[in-house]
Amino acid sequence: MRRINCVVKSDLAKNIFLSPAIKAANYIVNSEDEELLNKSLSVLKSGDSLLIFPEGTRTKDSISFHKAPFYMAIHGAKIPTPIFIDMNPRSLQKGIKWYKTPKSKIKYQTQQS
Repeated sequence: MRRINCVVKSDLAKNIFLSPAIKAANYIVNSEDEELLNKSLSVLKSGDSLLIFPEGTRTKDSISFHKAPFYMAIHGAKIPTPIFIDMNPRSLQKGIKWYKTPKSKIKYQTQQS
């Protein structure tokens, strides 16, 4: 996607390896205040796209969506486009070390709705 920004988990902005890249890309840190909403709406209104991963996507059970992405879509996006990503075999789950990768190659399948 061209001209895309991303909301990143606040803990990643504190990571010694990832924080320089996050700052260089000018990504939006997921804070729990109005700054997140204001920056996100500004990005959308400028014509850029905004990538938001819903909370809970690494959990083993259900995925729960929060209100903020819907608010941003309604008030800032011209065309909200949800994209579903399926990973098989599953990897990068909470509680499992990132370097513990599956023996078989991970395949991704995407679907736009």
